[in-house]
Amino acid sequence: LLPASQATNVICDTPTPLTNFDGAAYMGVWYEQQSVLDQPFGDNSITCTQARYSNLLADGHFTVRNASETSNFSPSLSVTGTGYCPDLSGQCYVSFYGKKPTLPNYNVIATDYTSFSIVYSCDSMQYLYFLTRDNIIDDTLYAKMMGIAKASLPNFDFTKLNTRTYQGEKCNYESPILASLFLQ
Repeated sequence: LLPASQATNVICDTPTPLTNFDGAAYMGVWYEQQSVLDQPFGDNSITCTQARYSNLLADGHFTVRNASETSNFSPSLSVTGTGYCPDLSGQCYVSFYGKKPTLPNYNVIATDYTSFSIVYSCDSMQYLYFLTRDNIIDDTLYAKMMGIAKASLPNFDFTKLNTRTYQGEKCNYESPILASLFLQ
């Protein structure tokens, strides 16, 4: 496989933007159920991934904290960044390490705010994330997310998805209190 920086012929999808994205309802903890293989910022064996969105400001800026573990359930690896959703489209900008994207790189293509969110991005490679409010989900919800993604992303190569992310009792999730200390 070529590194993302050497990938060629990436055909990005342009999913229909949302019209009523509610940033306040989106805040909170989300658990990653699945994402793509060979991301430049993570190992394919990373597991127990959770994202915490908080501190939403009136202008659409907020704090992002992602935490994961290695496959041997080591202590949490985490990174804190910023997010910005400028309007109701669900097309947002997420930044880590001070790198500011010039185009939306966090596109919410579907969410019900209470159980699932499907997030897509595309630059030198396509990214897809299935996020849920509960760490463990049933196959019905997973199938629903997959169906929405397939209908919304006709150019996405679903063979590029990693195996489903382990979530459950072996995970050492960050507590809200611990995460809040880092977010101040």
